[in-house]
Amino acid sequence: GINIEGAWNFTTGNDEVIVGVIDTGIAMEHSELIDVVNIGMSRDFSMNYPYIPAAVTDAHDFAHGTHVAGIIGAQGNNSNGLTGICQNVQLVSLKIFYSDESNFASQVVLAIDYASSVDIPILNLSHGLINSNNSINSIEILEAKLASYDGLLIIAAGNDNIDLDNNETNYPYSVDSPNVIVVGSTNSNNQKSNFSNYGEETVDIYAPGGEDNGVDNGRQSHQIPRPAFQQTLANA
Repeated sequence: GINIEGAWNFTTGNDEVIVGVIDTGIAMEHSELIDVVNIGMSRDFSMNYPYIPAAVTDAHDFAHGTHVAGIIGAQGNNSNGLTGICQNVQLVSLKIFYSDESNFASQVVLAIDYASSVDIPILNLSHGLINSNNSINSIEILEAKLASYDGLLIIAAGNDNIDLDNNETNYPYSVDSPNVIVVGSTNSNNQKSNFSNYGEETVDIYAPGGEDNGVDNGRQSHQIPRPAFQQTLANA
């Protein structure tokens, strides 16, 4: 694990640090995120062009992007709910999903291009390429874009409970670049979450992600606060 309580003895983050969250969007009205999201920099790429939203929202029915944003930067020391890894940080919503679970490589490329143009130094990608219509060419373009991004890429290891050392074609966690950190998930006992992928060579570090116990109609619920996630991160 990441020994976050020990790390907090050195720093709890800095609100000048900007992290772009490429995902389903962020429910910025959530009490733990309302003062964290940079609205002016946030963009919606779900329709394959950089739409400037009037409000930053999470249209996905199980709020995956909001869950991820909470792990990264839910406010700390405010006597409310839980705290994120960085108690002080700016989050930028880079939305690539519409109302379903499909996404295209082209949408991720647009988000990365935009992040580069406005100097976002850190990007988080906690998803794979879910749409089966992605062409080999579009995936190759995306791989090249990730490799050329002049910043830090945090990529989730994935949720299939498989050994990535033996599944190197799985994307995007198979991207081999010095600017990529692949992150697995731990539960409240600081053990690997039962859904998290793993790999001695491919997974660099593990961080709080909860346990797969929030299932609704066969689909995992990521609304925050989520019980397992709330147990995993310290209350603040």
